[in-house]
Amino acid sequence: MNDKQLKDRYVFPAVFDYGDDGISIEFPDLPGALTCGDTDEGGAIYG
Repeated sequence: MNDKQLKDRYVFPAVFDYGDDGISIEFPDLPGALTCGDTDEGGAIYG
């Protein structure tokens, strides 16, 4: 397989904050990168 066909993959820690109105997810290593959802999966998919 050619190296140009491979995509880079990055892994960043996420902080999940569970509140009464849903879940907020922030990525400390990526300032300003925030997402939210009603469930863990929803926050991860729509983020």
